[in-house]
Amino acid sequence: MPSSNVLLPFGLPDTKSLRRAAANILRDIQRDNEETDQCTADKLGVSVGTIRNIRNEMGDISSLTLAKIGRVYGEAALKPYEALYAGPADDGDSAPCTP
Repeated sequence: MPSSNVLLPFGLPDTKSLRRAAANILRDIQRDNEETDQCTADKLGVSVGTIRNIRNEMGDISSLTLAKIGRVYGEAALKPYEALYAGPADDGDSAPCTP
């Protein structure tokens, strides 16, 4: 039976995977920069509770907060999140899209 997902060649990540990636981003940032929750929150312009919830995988990260992380800490900090949306490796056998 063909996939019901006609737009993407791969499945979307679930909430648990998204939260884990966001938590890993914050943990990496805090470890690499020796930052406390308060320091990270101040740099990103969010509450310390938001940082704690994301780091403890208790809350979702907003797109605005992701953008702030990219601006403040660089695009490389977002790699754990971006990896969730990477499609399957191109084996060269796939046909190009046609309108």
